[in-house]
Amino acid sequence: MVYRRLLNFIEDKKDSLAKQWVKETRVSKYMPTYNKLTDGELESRSKKLIEHLLLFLKEDVSKNKIGRYFVGIGRERYKEKFPLCEVHYAVYLTKRILWKTIVEENIFDSTVALITALELQTTFHSFFDRGIFFIIRGYIEKQYEELKNKEGLPEEKLEKYFFPGSFLHPEESMEEIFNRER
Repeated sequence: MVYRRLLNFIEDKKDSLAKQWVKETRVSKYMPTYNKLTDGELESRSKKLIEHLLLFLKEDVSKNKIGRYFVGIGRERYKEKFPLCEVHYAVYLTKRILWKTIVEENIFDSTVALITALELQTTFHSFFDRGIFFIIRGYIEKQYEELKNKEGLPEEKLEKYFFPGSFLHPEESMEEIFNRER
C-alpha cells in the first residue's frame, strides 16, 4: 500500500518535479551547458528520467532496457558536448529533488511506512547510481568511437587511455551487471 502510494505520488508530481528541476538547474553554477537549453527541453529531459524511474519501480521494464536508456543518455550527452560532470550533477539533482519532495510531503505517516521508505530509498539510490554508471559507460563508448572513427586514432593507442571495462561490450548483458551488483 505504501509502495503504491509512493508510485502514485511520483506519477502525480512528475510535472512539478520536472519544473523544480528546471528551476534549480537555472540557478546552478554546475550546469552551464544545460542552461543553454530551453525550459521545455529541460523539463522534457527531467520528465523522461522520472518516467524511467517509475518503470524501474513498477518493474514493468527489463533492467537491460533501463541500462540501455542510460547508456543512450551518455552517448547523446557526449554528442551534445556536455561535460560528464554536468551530466552526473543533473542526475544527482533529480534524485535530491525527488527525495526532498517525498520527505516534505510527509507521505510516510507511520513506522511501517517509514521502514518502507528506507527500503525505497535504497531502491532509488540503486536506480540513480546505476544510471550514472551506465551514462558514463555510454559517454565513454561514444568518445572512443569518435576518436577511433573520426580522428583515426589506432586501437593500440586508444587502449592506453580506455582501460578494460571503460564501456559496455556487446558480450556483456546489462541484466547480468544489474544482478551481479545487487
